[in-house]
Amino acid sequence: MRLALLAAACPCALALPWSRIACMGDSITRGDTTHTDEPEEGKLDRGNYPKTLGALLGVDVENFGASGASVSGKRGYVGTDEYEDAVDFDPDCVVVMLGINDAKLEWDEDDFVEAYADLVEATIADAPSVEAVFVAAPYLAVGTCCDIDMDLVNGEIPDAVAAFVEARGDGFAVPVRFVDARAAWLQATGCDASDVDDACEAYYDDDGMHTSDRGSDVLAAIVRDALEGFAGAPT
Repeated sequence: MRLALLAAACPCALALPWSRIACMGDSITRGDTTHTDEPEEGKLDRGNYPKTLGALLGVDVENFGASGASVSGKRGYVGTDEYEDAVDFDPDCVVVMLGINDAKLEWDEDDFVEAYADLVEATIADAPSVEAVFVAAPYLAVGTCCDIDMDLVNGEIPDAVAAFVEARGDGFAVPVRFVDARAAWLQATGCDASDVDDACEAYYDDDGMHTSDRGSDVLAAIVRDALEGFAGAPT
């Protein structure tokens, strides 16, 4: 019912040039795991932004989030089963949001940027129907979880993602565009890292890292606006 209401609330969602959108990412993208074959008791109480995005856009949007995945390092996304599933899906548009788990690693911005470029290049090569790639910066994290360096998550990593796309986004075989999910998240939620109140916490799972249902609705709207804006459709 919630998804139906969201879709009905946005009659402005016009036809996009893409019909098969793959959402790549980590556990934030993976969300509540309702799209997996895990037993029902294993489902998580989190949001699932790709599911909401599909309802908003009216096209096939699939969730290929891989828990613990990073841009670089041993758990690099390209080496996951979810990456293989994503390219097998034969998408014509890809949305990637990674970086939080890179804050568990020894930080080197140059290595991070090169690994992100390799990921995008591999995606375009392995999924030849892809016509556009959208790279989203991580949004504000307000909790502490999983040995993640919060200063990196909320500072250097979003900046590095933005710098990567700005410097190299036009150098790929298809358009690669930046989604400033962090700035849009702050505007939509009113959250302030220096003063996290109950209203802000409502957008997050208990760990202050993953989204709640409400947060996934915001994230889906942010991605929708980016895709429609690029395609020239009104938002």
